[in-house]
Amino acid sequence: MRTNRWFAVAGALFLLWAAGCGTEDEMEGVNIQKNEASGFTLMDIFEGEGALEEAWDAIDGEMVNDLFADTVNDNPEAFVTFASGVDDLLTVNPSLMPDMCGKDTRGLLGVLMAPSPDHRAVEGLETFYSGAQATDYTRAFYAYLDDLATDVPLRDEGYTNQMLASILCYWWDTDTPEEFLDDLRDMVDTLTDPDFDEDFHDFSRIMGKLLIRSDYPMWKDADGTLLNSREIDPLVHENMGLGNVVAGVHALLMGLDEVMSDEQARLSIHQMINGLGEIFDPGIDTPRMIRDLLCGMEDRLTLGGEVYEADATYHRHDGEIYSDAEIGLGLREVFPYLMQYFLRADREMGMISDVFGNTPYPLGILSQNFHTMQWDIPNARIEESLYDMLRHDLWGRDRLTDPEAFHTSFLENLMFFAALGAHTGYDDGGKTGEITDSGNPNFNHGHGKGCGTLTVNDTLFAMTTHKTLGMGMYDIALQSKDYKYMFRGRAPFYADGPEMDDYRFRYDQNYPIGLMVAGTPGDMGSPQGGSPRLEEDGTPVLNGYRPYGATGVEDDNIALNTMSASVRAAWHAEGPYYYAPKAPQTVTFRNRTWQITHTPGGLVYAWINKPSADPATWEYLYPAQFEGQAMEEQASLAVQYGVPTHALFTSDIDLKDGVDNSIWTGRKLEILLGPDRRATIDFDKNQKYFRDDIVSMINEAFGEAVCFPHNEGDGEYLHIVSDCGPIHLDNAAYNPLGAYFKHSAGLLDDVDVAVEAFRVSGDATVSIAVDNAPPVPVAFESPSRTWTAHMIIERLRGQGLTVRPFGTGIEILGASPDPDVGRIDITDVSGQGVIDFFGGASSTVTGYIHRMEHYKDAWRSDYYLGKLGGTYYTVGYDASGNLAMPEVQSGEEAGSLIVNELIGDNDPVRECASHEEALFRNYQFFFAERKFVLVMPIHVTVLGSEAAFIFQVMEANGYTGFMNGRKYLDNQMWAKKRADGPSELPGDYRMCIRVISEGLIGSIAVTEESVYNDTIDCGVAFNAIFPHNSPVIYRMGFPRAPLICHGTDAEGNPVTDALVGSREFEVGDEIWQNRNAVLVILQALWGSLHRHTEVGYESTRGGMLSFFDMMAYLLKPLFYYQKNAGQWPRECWKPRLIEGRDFLYPSADFYDDQPMATWYGSEEERGYYRPAKVQTLITLLTDSDPYGEINPDGTPLRCDGLLARMTEYDLDNGPARSRLLTGLFAFLQRLGDPAFDDASSPACADETNAACEQWGPRRDILFGLEQIVSAVRMTKAPATALNETKNIPIVFPSWLFAQGDLDAPTHLREEDLLLDWGIDLIVGEDETEEEEGRGLADYPDDKLTDADWDELYDTVHLLEGILHPSSPHSITDNLLGLLDSVMAKPTPCDSFQLTGTLYALGRLFARYDAEKDQWVHQGDEGFDDLYNLLKHRFPEIHAILDDDTGTTYHAFLVILADLLKEKGLVECLVDDVTIPSGWDKVLTDLYAFLGKPVITEHDPLWSTLASLLGDLAHAVDLARDVTLLWDVYEKYGLQVNE
Repeated sequence: MRTNRWFAVAGALFLLWAAGCGTEDEMEGVNIQKNEASGFTLMDIFEGEGALEEAWDAIDGEMVNDLFADTVNDNPEAFVTFASGVDDLLTVNPSLMPDMCGKDTRGLLGVLMAPSPDHRAVEGLETFYSGAQATDYTRAFYAYLDDLATDVPLRDEGYTNQMLASILCYWWDTDTPEEFLDDLRDMVDTLTDPDFDEDFHDFSRIMGKLLIRSDYPMWKDADGTLLNSREIDPLVHENMGLGNVVAGVHALLMGLDEVMSDEQARLSIHQMINGLGEIFDPGIDTPRMIRDLLCGMEDRLTLGGEVYEADATYHRHDGEIYSDAEIGLGLREVFPYLMQYFLRADREMGMISDVFGNTPYPLGILSQNFHTMQWDIPNARIEESLYDMLRHDLWGRDRLTDPEAFHTSFLENLMFFAALGAHTGYDDGGKTGEITDSGNPNFNHGHGKGCGTLTVNDTLFAMTTHKTLGMGMYDIALQSKDYKYMFRGRAPFYADGPEMDDYRFRYDQNYPIGLMVAGTPGDMGSPQGGSPRLEEDGTPVLNGYRPYGATGVEDDNIALNTMSASVRAAWHAEGPYYYAPKAPQTVTFRNRTWQITHTPGGLVYAWINKPSADPATWEYLYPAQFEGQAMEEQASLAVQYGVPTHALFTSDIDLKDGVDNSIWTGRKLEILLGPDRRATIDFDKNQKYFRDDIVSMINEAFGEAVCFPHNEGDGEYLHIVSDCGPIHLDNAAYNPLGAYFKHSAGLLDDVDVAVEAFRVSGDATVSIAVDNAPPVPVAFESPSRTWTAHMIIERLRGQGLTVRPFGTGIEILGASPDPDVGRIDITDVSGQGVIDFFGGASSTVTGYIHRMEHYKDAWRSDYYLGKLGGTYYTVGYDASGNLAMPEVQSGEEAGSLIVNELIGDNDPVRECASHEEALFRNYQFFFAERKFVLVMPIHVTVLGSEAAFIFQVMEANGYTGFMNGRKYLDNQMWAKKRADGPSELPGDYRMCIRVISEGLIGSIAVTEESVYNDTIDCGVAFNAIFPHNSPVIYRMGFPRAPLICHGTDAEGNPVTDALVGSREFEVGDEIWQNRNAVLVILQALWGSLHRHTEVGYESTRGGMLSFFDMMAYLLKPLFYYQKNAGQWPRECWKPRLIEGRDFLYPSADFYDDQPMATWYGSEEERGYYRPAKVQTLITLLTDSDPYGEINPDGTPLRCDGLLARMTEYDLDNGPARSRLLTGLFAFLQRLGDPAFDDASSPACADETNAACEQWGPRRDILFGLEQIVSAVRMTKAPATALNETKNIPIVFPSWLFAQGDLDAPTHLREEDLLLDWGIDLIVGEDETEEEEGRGLADYPDDKLTDADWDELYDTVHLLEGILHPSSPHSITDNLLGLLDSVMAKPTPCDSFQLTGTLYALGRLFARYDAEKDQWVHQGDEGFDDLYNLLKHRFPEIHAILDDDTGTTYHAFLVILADLLKEKGLVECLVDDVTIPSGWDKVLTDLYAFLGKPVITEHDPLWSTLASLLGDLAHAVDLARDVTLLWDVYEKYGLQVNE
């Protein structure tokens, strides 16, 4: 497997270092001084060698003697073998050490120090390295080394030595000599394999591109083709500002270096690294887990895999279906989407727009969101949350212990739902053959091509309808001329008004059903919406009506709209809940002090005026959050009077002068109040009856005051009031009704008055000031103290105020659009009119101009009219809260629905103790309680004649209720409440049908009863696959929540289900403790993307849309693409359901023989729409045997995959095994701190070649990642090409994709990084007769027994041994210490020094040959020093040390580990040696020294050392300690320091 070779190379490099340095360590271990001697003397070797002599002379001899003696005394046997081995190295192959030191090592130093440039310079093209000379970069590199050399912690702690010692000790403790020898033989086999050359060259090319080659940004010509540097003309071609890899690496390291000086950021990085080590827990069977994962992936996701090749589900690509789960294809399909997260908003192919001109990065906004939210990440349960989503199903059932639990994890089901929403929805395909029964009303229609949104056609299929008089809905409705009878608009319009034609509402079956939603359109809305678009001739554009939405983006995608709407509620805080800090900021406005509250993302949520502790007295003002934000058009003040309590009859006959009764002395009037309070009033006197007379007569008859005087202008009238029900007035004799009470009432007439009034405390006068106009006094005087909204409106209009009905109440409107001017102030003059009539809590109340997007506890839908036979009708709620269809007279205003949310403005539950609490409550509010109303006007024509007009309305509490909406129980009856009127039960829904019939046919065939009971069936309105998979979104906040009892229904039965309402948990309770941190992460991410998505966005800039669009790729083959052939629907991604079920199967078909028993249908229906038993990559990463297909006893093995093991915790006790993710998100949060902001505007002239000095470290890091990632190219995957043909595609630019074969790719720069190469390396392919197998596809094929996996097991055990914190050989603490010493310094690294260091390192791997105009890479002829060290020297060393027993290598392990241990010889030498001359001098002198004959020839140095080591070995072997070494020293002219 080619990838394993890099591990082998790393091991070889280490051992090469150990063997090559052993000799020097031995000499240092003696710490010798020169005696008087003639000829060659070892101690004179560095004499006259400048910096090398300084270093040599600085060694503390006594210290070295002691430590060396300790090593020998502690390990005498190993030392003998070690010294003998080094002796062999110096003698068996006399040219080995001279070549390794005098050629290879010196050659590498020469590359580092070369004065000539190694980068490519192109005239006229500015690159990262074009600003200085090679010698400048070399000096900067020396300066960087000098700074490191003076770093005290780095010198004193010996981190590198101790890490190497730990690794050596691990091998020493765990491997026998024979096992270690076998490992080294495997390394040598890898190095000598012919494929190693190709692998090494590939590695060199990558390193060269990262460090020196790719030092200029991408440029393209007019055709969009990327250009190599020599082809670029800056005056003609376009600089894209991307793909400058070297500048990216530099910026990334600079940013990290600066961030590491911050303690919180540094500790979060520590937590990540520690978390990585904690994953390799030796207490679990990690090797088996990885083995099972590799086998599962090879079997299903690679070419040649058994299941992949045999099962067309995993591998089918023909004229009808594309379903290919090959993992390499998946990587190429997903990578363009992932790349977008790293691209700045102003870049081509960015996923967001630069809305605010600050050129943000998506990940930068995310990090700032985390910081602004003040999220308590250490206590957020991030790992536990992910594990919960892996272990439980969508209903919260434990997949390990509950046999009823579904096989699909919550996480994968969530992704399944997201992909469904992104790709479900179809145009009418005509006669597709789906319906074979010609009697079916949908026979000539079907699901056509994918359009990405649910249409009216989809709804008709999902609900299921039946024919009326042999005709279906397509026959009697959805006709081409129906728009002439239907009207809809955001603004008020009037029946028969001059603008009526502008509001004609024209739609057909292809209209997105989501656009029928009234008042809450979300992203489907448009800032230009609210009125039909018109053709040139004035005809409305078919399906052209789009509701108004101030921040809508005109996108109808279901997934985008569902989750962006949740973002609006929870992140943008259009929900009712908000965080109220204990010490809030304040602002003064209109002489009032307001507390400022914010959204989780840091924008202003509201200003709150709190005159007292009582929330009923608080005022909310929602100001603009940023310049240019859409504001309301004028100030308004709305009040609703609630459920009316009284019936009020107002007479219209003036009784001021009395009414003569001389002729009709037998008049009698019957008055009925409520169901049974009855009285007869006799007008039996020959006299004039005045008002007081009649009032007294009625009150005496009832025995209490029910009739009151009422004055209107100069006239005297009366009120009759009932507090027990409607009022009925009936002529019993001689029409007293027409004489004293009602004009034009005849002898046979009667009057009915509904309960529509309310009673106030008494008379009142208020002062009303609108905008800057003078206050207007308004008196409310009535002896009955009983008022209707209509009476109040008339009273206010009489004073010149603009007022309109608002549900059960009124709305007063201002005129000025200026938020600083617009207001409505109402103040009591006498009485308590503010409380009684205007909803205030004190003597004043004010209405303001708010921003458009904010929480509204009551909102108005669009205005609607329907026309039938010359008469207009509209929709509204009656006094009982049920849908009404009142008639509208010519000239009257169209009606609208006033919808009341379940949480009022002044509800005390709104305040939360943290942003996190507010986010969770707002999210649950959206799914459980927020009101959704869909209004669908239908004009019915039968046999060419008008038959009826229908308003079909779906009303729901929460998006959950909306998704579950269907016909259940009776018309207008709530599904959970089991009664009509309002419902407050979370997730409740009802279907309301109101019909006005016309003519004989209409009165027979199109009535409310026939439409509701016969025409409409009980199928889920929006395709049953959505609600039955929707628990993953409405339970995402609390995946483990138990069933919740929301109260009782109308029959007294408890209503219990899996939905959690926003008021059904408390911070600290069990539900809260098991909250899902993934929700916060997704909301913060989606909030970042959504706020930077513009209406009419470019293809790739759909923000959240990219997130959902790629889900189908991640879930292949659970989703497959249906091409424009085969089964309908077509040109769309389709899901696979369990047992191959039809995902469009209408849920009504479950109830052909019996009615629905529950509001959700049935358990059978719920279980039908489950994802198929198809293992995706996500499944394989989660479960080893999710369906019990492998385990002999058939028991599934679940939650034992890599993802689960990374996040596993004890459900009862915790904590999680690893905190890797916690560290990652803590780092992101810290990165969002303003301390890391830009110093000034982010604009920078040279930003395409290097990071700007004015940038903060956050932008440095993100710029660096962007530049590196954007240089990656890939060939276009088939699914990517198919996706470009769908209805609303995301089309990535052509420059992103390479073409041609892997060996000769085209359409990319020479400096680009080709993803296909990495895929070929890692994924590979099976072995063939022509070519050796490689990568994942080949790796498991020949491993038939456990012993065949030993190499993998050993690698995993090594990682466990050196990374897990509990291991005695763990290197983690030392690694963190080293990282801190290098990067976490008070003064950040000098930018130019880092540039020089990158240049120096890059030179080791690549250099530009100007004469040949080509790049040369390490391993090429004449540039192969590092290559030779690996390819030749290590095998040569191994050939000498391989003793067939491993004893020699084992001795090397023992001695080197002892020398490298903490406070060992090597660490003390590093601490002791100082080099005043600096690294410039050191490397220069070393280079010169290595070129001298003393190094390049075997005699006398190497032969003398060999003789010395042989004698040392013999001496220790004899004495088994150091006592005989002194004789050896004397023999070689050495003396030991005392």
